[in-house]
Amino acid sequence: MPTSSDVAGVRSREPSSLGAFNAKVALIAGITGQDGAYLARFLVDKGYVVHGTSRDAALARLDGLIALGIAEQITLHSISPADFQSVAQVIEGVAPDEIYNLLGQSSVLLSFTQPAETLTGIALGTLNILETLRCLRGTVRFYNAGSSDCFGDTGTGAANEQTAFRPKSPYGVAKAAAISLVTNYREAHGLFACSGLLFNHESPLRPHRFVTRKITAAAARIGAGSRERLALGNLSIHPTTSRRCGECFNATNPTTSLLRLASPIRSRNS
Repeated sequence: MPTSSDVAGVRSREPSSLGAFNAKVALIAGITGQDGAYLARFLVDKGYVVHGTSRDAALARLDGLIALGIAEQITLHSISPADFQSVAQVIEGVAPDEIYNLLGQSSVLLSFTQPAETLTGIALGTLNILETLRCLRGTVRFYNAGSSDCFGDTGTGAANEQTAFRPKSPYGVAKAAAISLVTNYREAHGLFACSGLLFNHESPLRPHRFVTRKITAAAARIGAGSRERLALGNLSIHPTTSRRCGECFNATNPTTSLLRLASPIRSRNS
């Protein structure tokens, strides 16, 4: 009989690593990024059967999953977030107990040069997952990764769960739209769907195009003897709009905890 590795668009682990038949199944949409890799490791350690998606499973870079030693324990599927049929096919095929939505590119700067792609990947991708769950009428629990960029300009105060969204970038707008869609589908269709508002979190898996990795990589080179100078952009940021960075793997437990609740919680925006 053909296995999942024989199906176009799927990269599969060995059948012997599938674990117990009653293990929970998780689908991580956008598993190849920093957050997806750490979340996958957390769920694998909890005994989950973990599936993930990428735009092209055959060509996807698995650096993060390889670095964490779990690449062979993940089944990877190709998905086009903007294509409802593509999204529905993967979800129906995997039949997950839980879905974690990390779809879309995560660079605020890049969103200004690729606004349409950013909005499509994040907002439309989220909509297609929600609509699939509505059509299936199952008991899948859905988590959507929001962003502190939804808040945008918070004036002179720090943001909290009751702060209104005023996004200042296409990325923030896309994330805010996705959160609104989650709220709508939860309230209109009774889905177990919730969003988490994630503030900046970093790890060694963060791509080098992000400022934190630019700084740490340059510091490492200078420490090794390089005579280069590290130049950054505008540092004259008001203290109330400054950002503090946490550690990425510390966000995985709160993320999964939202799906353990008896019912999804909400804040003013989510």
